[in-house]
Amino acid sequence: MYLPPAIRAAAAGIRARATRFAGLNCLLLTPDALYAYAAHSPHPEVVRRRDADFFALDHRRHADSVVVASTGRPQAAPRWATLPEDHVLEIRRGDLSAVVHGG
Repeated sequence: MYLPPAIRAAAAGIRARATRFAGLNCLLLTPDALYAYAAHSPHPEVVRRRDADFFALDHRRHADSVVVASTGRPQAAPRWATLPEDHVLEIRRGDLSAVVHGG
């Protein structure tokens, strides 16, 4: 199975079965790519204590790397892009190409 749809399907399964959850962000590293997934409950207690962007995953391309980061790391705009909710960022290890899947 192609990994971006499988990651989104796994998250959908967790959401369907969970009575409560805060965030479902994850990173998956394979020999070929790094996958980042971002999703959170729209009303978790931690978001009420923090802010709406607490679970956001951002990414930034450099000449020799792609960085994925969440809150707690300074992320000056416009160099960072936010991964949309319920989307998968695929970063190919061979050439560092990055594609956002989902929607």
